[in-house]
Amino acid sequence: MRMTIFFYRIALALFILSLSVVSALAASYTGDIFEKGTAKGSVVYRYEREEVKTPGEVRIITAYTEPAGKKVVEEETLLRAGKLSSYRLTHHQLNASGEVRIEGDQAFFTYTQKGKKKAGQEKIDETFLVGPTIVPFVQKNWDALMGGDEVKARYAVPDRAESVGFTYKKMGQGILEGKSVVMIRMKPTSPIIAALVDPLMFTFSPDGKELLELKGRTLPRKLVDGEWKDLDAEIVYRVESEKKK
Repeated sequence: MRMTIFFYRIALALFILSLSVVSALAASYTGDIFEKGTAKGSVVYRYEREEVKTPGEVRIITAYTEPAGKKVVEEETLLRAGKLSSYRLTHHQLNASGEVRIEGDQAFFTYTQKGKKKAGQEKIDETFLVGPTIVPFVQKNWDALMGGDEVKARYAVPDRAESVGFTYKKMGQGILEGKSVVMIRMKPTSPIIAALVDPLMFTFSPDGKELLELKGRTLPRKLVDGEWKDLDAEIVYRVESEKKK
């Protein structure tokens, strides 16, 4: 039962992961988060992402906030020479924090929640991802996905101090607000886990340069009867430059 609950929760809490790079050229963007099944009614959370670039480094700062501005989840991802160096998560709703630190081909996990700590270590390769590196990974493999290939990667789950395998696949094309789009599915690689959780569904522009929408589990929770429950959501993204027009 505990394993079932765990996989149902991570199913796609990714990040949703905090996904990075809505546009291949955009350093900043925002998003509105709606509870799934509400026909995009009231915004329950907002999402913000910003890149801070220095010589040899890119720091990606992401945050989920309540509509009034209070931060509920924060992430900081550090890339050095284009490669993942570290990832930090602070989840204010759960009174929890986690970190993934990369040294060579090893990932070191630490996670603390309400005073309880756990740690882990595993060997990794270039397919090891955290929330803010998912979209760049999809964009890097865009041609393969458009050709019908399935692309596999591993996603870091800080609260388990380990990673979980996922498979990306093009699910078809469609129309969103009068424009052509492409749908990419992110599904657990393990058949057992896949039977317990729903996949994430990304909606991209036809060239893969812009992430327009995302449906699935998100990091912030919803308060139900005094407890923080998982939130399945729809996120609509906006490039910051467009927002200011």
